[in-house]
Amino acid sequence: MRMSPHKNPPVRKHRRMALKILRWITLLFLVAVGAALGLMGGLVWSMSRMVPANPNQLNFRPVESTRIFSSDGVVLATLGDEKRSVVKLDDIPQNLQQATVAIEDKRFYDHIGFDPIGIVRSVVANIRGGQYDQGASTITQQLARNVYLSNKKTLARKLQEVALAMALERKFTKQQILEFYLNEVYYGSGAYGVQSAARIYFRKPVNDLTLSEAATIAGLTQRPTSYSPFNNLDAAIGRRNVVLRNMLEQGKISQSEFDEARASKLRLGPKPRNERWKAPFFVQYVLKQVGAEYGESNIYHGGLQIYTTLDYRMQETADQAVREGVARNRWRRVGEGALVAMDPQTGFVRAMVGGTDFYQRQFNVATQGTPQPGSTFKPIVYVAALQNNMSPYDRMEDSPILINIPGKGAKWWPENYTHRYTRSRMQLKRALANSVNTVAVRVAKAVGIDEVIKYAHALGITSQLDPTLSLALGSAAISPLQMSQVYCAFANGGYAVKPVCLSKIATSDGSTLKEYTPTLTKVMSDETATNIDMMLRAVVQEGTGAPVRGYVAEARGKTGTTSEDRSAWFIGYTKEIVTAVWVGNPTPIPMNQVWGGNVCGPIWGSFMRQAVPRQREYLAKKGSHSKQVVAAASEQQEPPRRRAQRAESTVTLRICDTTGLIARRRCPSWHTETFKRNEAPSVYCDVHVPHNDTPNEPSQDQDTTSGAYASPETQPVSEIRTEQPARTRSAAYVNVLVCADTGMIANTNCPHVVRRRYREDLQPTQLCNRH
Repeated sequence: MRMSPHKNPPVRKHRRMALKILRWITLLFLVAVGAALGLMGGLVWSMSRMVPANPNQLNFRPVESTRIFSSDGVVLATLGDEKRSVVKLDDIPQNLQQATVAIEDKRFYDHIGFDPIGIVRSVVANIRGGQYDQGASTITQQLARNVYLSNKKTLARKLQEVALAMALERKFTKQQILEFYLNEVYYGSGAYGVQSAARIYFRKPVNDLTLSEAATIAGLTQRPTSYSPFNNLDAAIGRRNVVLRNMLEQGKISQSEFDEARASKLRLGPKPRNERWKAPFFVQYVLKQVGAEYGESNIYHGGLQIYTTLDYRMQETADQAVREGVARNRWRRVGEGALVAMDPQTGFVRAMVGGTDFYQRQFNVATQGTPQPGSTFKPIVYVAALQNNMSPYDRMEDSPILINIPGKGAKWWPENYTHRYTRSRMQLKRALANSVNTVAVRVAKAVGIDEVIKYAHALGITSQLDPTLSLALGSAAISPLQMSQVYCAFANGGYAVKPVCLSKIATSDGSTLKEYTPTLTKVMSDETATNIDMMLRAVVQEGTGAPVRGYVAEARGKTGTTSEDRSAWFIGYTKEIVTAVWVGNPTPIPMNQVWGGNVCGPIWGSFMRQAVPRQREYLAKKGSHSKQVVAAASEQQEPPRRRAQRAESTVTLRICDTTGLIARRRCPSWHTETFKRNEAPSVYCDVHVPHNDTPNEPSQDQDTTSGAYASPETQPVSEIRTEQPARTRSAAYVNVLVCADTGMIANTNCPHVVRRRYREDLQPTQLCNRH
């Protein structure tokens, strides 16, 4: 059979084309590799000119002081008091040299300055871990960076670092490089080099260190402050054990040496006193933030200029308020206090008090503490309810409730703090104002505890929240800083903000490394934000927060007290600033009759009385916040039409506490209450009636739209209740069982029934149709 003459030529044509493309790809690849090698070679050559040929000329870079500034220009701290003693490598014990190589750069003696295998290994480990945990800088690269380069995290600087490392490897031996490194690196507590570290931590020269002590010092370089045995002994021991494990796996020590060193206790010298920082708890918090981003050693090496958000005059007021408040209540067994103040529009931390004495107890309750927030958590429950179409004027029953705990066969009876119950259906607004536990639990149960947790996380809480109904009463462990963050969203119209303590970081020559801007995320509707703000206003006006009412106009807030009075809170705000105050004890010792209102409230008030004018002055000088904040402020302006619709849908009345009807002048006790318009009572109190009055004659007419009280001459005609009949003295009265929810005649299914007295011609005639 004859083959087609046109079959093979196309195949050969495609093969030629493929070979041609492959040649071009190979050529381009070789050109790219050549260019890269040429670039790297040129970079190495140029960097090698910076490295002296004589080892004695390799001078250590002078340490430049890092300074931390407040927003009003006060120097809060100066860091970089250099303590260094240079020693020869022969005087440094072998176990310290081996420990350093084992933990920092196990291929130190094999690479040419940088380690491609280590780079690949760290990339794989970071991808598996989902975050940046492992670096790939060799000992030589770290030395090059510390001696010659700045702290800027750029690709160009990384390339310079690699080139300098290769140049160092060409000019010096491994032993010389290791000696330079061990005398240069920062080990925390002001110690530069291993000799200073040995004397500061263990009160001995470096050549007398044991294997356990050498491994401890070698482990400090990654995080000198966090792993310092002075700051966190458990972390230091854990890091030491990692170093020892690496040495064992690399064959540097035997199993018996490993076991002996791991079991030995660290005998530390006296802790050196820190310089007297201003706002020390805040400085400690700032150093942790900067160290996580730039590396702790760079803080002390690099001469950074750190600009913060703290206002120092405001900080002095906060320190004084907390110290005096705790001292004033020592007789109540109050031992400690904390305060955090934040700008709700930006999240800027304006003041921070982590305790009464930083130099006695360097534990920052504001950021590290996790006390139970108690009832200050309840607004989150109500936010979840409002977001799920509930209203501040909806009602829940205040009566004992039994909760079955799933999977445990146990039961829980949440109780009100006073152990008293109204046994009536209470408005959510009033329940929050009076911190009624049973209503909060019922609301959480109705909306779903998972929904509450969802909004808690959205508002900024990062702590673990167990999905149990006790969470509604603040059973979780949450720091004051996180709770302040939550209340910022209540103050700014429903935008979650992140705490910001830094405004800018610059180098010693003024070059900006990074500027920090606030971020806002809308987490609740405008209507919910308006309603929760109104409910927290009621807490101060007529509820448990009343003790702070006289300190600051237009204050909002919430009290919180945990079981057995172990912690007490008040978190309050104006539109300019949010402040959280906590009091308690370092150990869970019950206090004596301490509540959020009677102890935390005065601390909050004495601070806010001076902080609010100071913050207003700051905002006026600043003019406006970031673009994000300006946009957020414009978005949270509610359209006039919606405001008008909301006003028309509710009515505020003065209600007699005895009858639940519209109060008269003679009613001995009453409260102000807002109702949905179609659910508001229409009858005046028929018990506290003047002798010459008819039962339904108002003693003082009320403007039902605004809640203000007006005379009949000034009250709008459209607001006068036209259903009221003409005055009469001969009307008969009857007692009727009515549904508390609807005001209609109660049926057998109504959950809460009350007996009310009506004038005969005004008594309800319809049977309740809701239940």
